[in-house]
Amino acid sequence: MKKLIVLLGITICLLVLSTNFVLAETSDVLIYDDLIYYKISDKNEVIITGVTDKTVSKLDIPSEIDGITVTAIGDYAFKDLKELTTVEIPQTVTDIGKNIFYRCESLENVTLPSGLTKIPDGMFYQCSSLETIDIPMTVTEIGEYAFRECYAKVCSGECDGECSGKCVGKDIGLKEITLHEGIKKIGSCAFYGCKRLTDVTLPSTLTVIEESLFCDCSNLEKVKIPETVTEIEGMAFAACVKLKNISLPDSVETIGDGAFYNCKSQETFKIPENVTCINVGTFEQCTALVNIELPNGIDTLENNCFSGCTALITIEIPESVTYIGMNAFSGCTALMTITIPESVTAIGGSAFDGCKSLRNITLPEALTYIGESAFGNCESLGKIEIPSQITEINDATFRYCDSLEKITIPSGLTSIGVGAFLFCESLKEIYIPTNVTQIGEGAFYECGALEKITIPDGVEVIEGITFYNCSSLTEIIIPCSIIEVKDNAFDGCTNLKNVYYTGTESEWNAVKFGTNSKLNNVIYNSVLAPLCAVYEMPYTYTDENGEEKTVPSGVAFATVFDKYGEYKLKEFGMLLTGKNIDIKDFKITTKGVVKGKGEEEPNAQGKFGIMFYGNGLQYGKTYYTVSYAIYEDESGNEIAIYGDKITKFTPKGE
Repeated sequence: MKKLIVLLGITICLLVLSTNFVLAETSDVLIYDDLIYYKISDKNEVIITGVTDKTVSKLDIPSEIDGITVTAIGDYAFKDLKELTTVEIPQTVTDIGKNIFYRCESLENVTLPSGLTKIPDGMFYQCSSLETIDIPMTVTEIGEYAFRECYAKVCSGECDGECSGKCVGKDIGLKEITLHEGIKKIGSCAFYGCKRLTDVTLPSTLTVIEESLFCDCSNLEKVKIPETVTEIEGMAFAACVKLKNISLPDSVETIGDGAFYNCKSQETFKIPENVTCINVGTFEQCTALVNIELPNGIDTLENNCFSGCTALITIEIPESVTYIGMNAFSGCTALMTITIPESVTAIGGSAFDGCKSLRNITLPEALTYIGESAFGNCESLGKIEIPSQITEINDATFRYCDSLEKITIPSGLTSIGVGAFLFCESLKEIYIPTNVTQIGEGAFYECGALEKITIPDGVEVIEGITFYNCSSLTEIIIPCSIIEVKDNAFDGCTNLKNVYYTGTESEWNAVKFGTNSKLNNVIYNSVLAPLCAVYEMPYTYTDENGEEKTVPSGVAFATVFDKYGEYKLKEFGMLLTGKNIDIKDFKITTKGVVKGKGEEEPNAQGKFGIMFYGNGLQYGKTYYTVSYAIYEDESGNEIAIYGDKITKFTPKGE
């Protein structure tokens, strides 16, 4: 026997032929049989710490050295022993450190002591030749990364680096594992990248499937999850591309981020009733998924949860859901119908981006927020109605919606974002509410079917390329609030014939113009412009019987001009209703709308007033008014023009 004794702080190399032992520079490390490094613990037990020969192929660890029992193996003791194939660990060993066989790529056979209670962290990390192993029945825990990447492809033929292209390779590595009853914990990433595993049954003593446990097990087809499991952590089965026989027990309460990411063979999932959230990327890139049942308790569909599920045609979202996250259904190219429940108040950015088959969608009235590009690239979407509580259409919300012909926008909208309707080539008409003060750059870029548009009073700047290549645009109404028209705002609008400006010619000449934005054929003072002024007062008059009466009343004022393009003013006045209706429906022909016709000519500035009184007006009730004008051309053809803002008033008490 040879024994190496190392003294701290001393570097002495002494050869003594009669005793055959050497002194070196480590204080407490000894050598057994010229091969095994070890040390003696404070408890007078042997701890194996390494080997002297990095080319060793077979290792038989003794149960005792010099009469002292071997009870432990230290961290990384045998790491990177590339030629090691067989190891026998004695029954006396009860404590094994982490990563002891780290990157032992030739290791095939390991005998573990029967009293072992834990497979340590990283014990067989990248042991790519290990095909199977007997886990002692005493083991209750498998550590993190314990069998991670026990897989490799051995190449034959001439290959540069890894097997790829025309290289012929043979798969080696862990292909089966028996997880006995009694194992209570399996650490995260324990079987990560074990690409030869095909079938796994988890023990009923397990309650949590930890993070990335079977991630990238690309040949795993079947997993049996026991009824004891309550949590499946993030990325647990991510990239298990052949997994198609998995069902989730009713005991599951939580499914983590990306748990089934890229499980592209699984066709159906039924989510247990106790799950309340579909987390980030849970089913992202599950390209074979055609059916999923969501429980009624779900409140959130998080970011990317169904992104890239290209086979999903329809899905029923429970009434409990309040939020649909960013990219939730992005790239679901086969999705044709989806019903969003009234409980949903927000839809995140790009939530339905790339849903190319989506034709109809009804948005709930409770909705208050739609994120950027939420319906971008929904090229089959023909129409959509924006709920009344939405105040902003964000950037690129409907970009590349090629089939979108009609969109209903609520009167409370205040802004339209950059590229909001970019390349909506079928959009023929759109009503921009009067409260809008900002229209983003390129908002209607390449909207080639758009014919007419009215920019509301309050918008000060027409941004660059806003109406770029709107080749069908023939008419536009521009308010006198405009102070700047930026570069290329109307470039490519080759059919634009009539530009109606609510201000004077001198005001128009003061507008700052960028390149290709100067407009021709401008008609000044040409459209109806409300003053937004209503005076509320009791009105006293003497009736036909000589009796004096006081009734609720209000006087509304507006401005009207003599011409509208080729049309001349025929009739004008104010409309009144007690209902809060959308401005697009505020017309002479709408039921419940009362017309107050102007009897006297407008003054020199085009201003006029209409008094409403009697006729059922009530003190304390709110009423709504809009100005109107009817124009007539030389052939007797009439056109009705309406003010672009609703003014409300409440008659005061007696």
